[in-house]
Amino acid sequence: MMEASVCFLLLLSLALQPSDAAGPGSCVGRCGEVFTRGQQCTCDFSCLRHNECCQDFQAACTTDQSCQGRCGETFSRGRVCECDAQCSQYSTCCHDYQLHCDAGVSGSLSRTAQPLRAAATGNGRPGREWGDSNSESEEWYSAKGPCSRYPRGQCPGSIRQLTASSSGRAPAAPTNQPQQGLLADGTLCSDSPIDGLTALSNGTVLIFKGELLWSVDPVSHSVGGPQRITHTLGVSSPIDTVFTRCNCHAHTYIIKGDQFWRLDGNMVMEPGYPRPLTSEFPGLTGSIRAALAVPATRSSPESVYFFKSGDIMQRFSFPAGSAPSCSKPPSTPPKTRFTRQAGLLGAEVNIRVSLKGFPSPVTSALSRPQRGGLFEHYVFSGPLFFSVRISGDLLVLTTPPPPAAPAPPPILSPVVYSDFTNMADQNANTPPPANSIRVWLRCP
Repeated sequence: MMEASVCFLLLLSLALQPSDAAGPGSCVGRCGEVFTRGQQCTCDFSCLRHNECCQDFQAACTTDQSCQGRCGETFSRGRVCECDAQCSQYSTCCHDYQLHCDAGVSGSLSRTAQPLRAAATGNGRPGREWGDSNSESEEWYSAKGPCSRYPRGQCPGSIRQLTASSSGRAPAAPTNQPQQGLLADGTLCSDSPIDGLTALSNGTVLIFKGELLWSVDPVSHSVGGPQRITHTLGVSSPIDTVFTRCNCHAHTYIIKGDQFWRLDGNMVMEPGYPRPLTSEFPGLTGSIRAALAVPATRSSPESVYFFKSGDIMQRFSFPAGSAPSCSKPPSTPPKTRFTRQAGLLGAEVNIRVSLKGFPSPVTSALSRPQRGGLFEHYVFSGPLFFSVRISGDLLVLTTPPPPAAPAPPPILSPVVYSDFTNMADQNANTPPPANSIRVWLRCP
């Protein structure tokens, strides 16, 4: 009888133990905990943004009528209210969306992806304002492009300039007079590295840094307010790199780890992403630091140069017909065409061995469209940027210009700071070189 009573009490004590006995892989009893590195999975209210939640996080820690813990979730039909990046655009956010999902962002920041997508049918094009192109793409791309059959040569879905006039007039000629930028904080000019840059088909430059991104107008050179990457694009941040393909569809690829997201020409996420990087770039492995997109020419296909850890560069050539034509509907869906024709991944090139004098490591890269379909190409190594061109299958530094030729002007206008006087005084004592990112960004 005594043994039976002891067994009963033992079973009762086990049943009444705290719920945190569910183990390190569960959020039961852990909801809202402070983030700590090295855990099997996390249960803080920001874990969805970083894809680090335990499997039962949503069931254990979230409710249908609140955005607490749901910021960064993907859209799903049938919810009472929503907390995805586009809910404000459709007025379907939960009542506390701004409280939880915009926490830590000043009221001046954009809260949705609308500024990037509001006018997807505009016809603004970038002006050729920063010198001659250094790309071999002038051979083919400066002629009648694949979208020339459309009115004004505009492909469907091209994004118009984000902050400039939508009148469709040609951009004004550059001026030597400084223009005041719109940036109101020093985050973009801080010492932390830029994660990636890309130029959209209309010349707008997107700069990714940490959790934020900025858009730079191609005409006024003004920079918009910072936007949260996850809220705006639906991609977990920070990213590894980003690039926009140099064709008339201008798909943008965002890479993080061994996965990638693809956005259409309107900067809208395509369904089914993220996907494994190897699903579109077979054989590509390693840590991707930067990517430089290159258009097709008469003699070479459209390509992208990947820069990987260890000072390794690898070229991927897209197969002919891998993207649907702009001039007529595709005979087969794009997804099927990709599966039938595999791209060609070139051999790895050790930059230090094969490209003497080429900057390394390459931390970012940028291909900027110019008027007439030309492109300028740049690589970034730490705080410095370099103009490059394509030579055969490799990249080489652009031939040094004549002494009288000015350096490429910055993509951003001078910015106004109210509380960075000490930083400005310090930088005044040691001015950065002409090809410094700080010069490019016109930092104080």
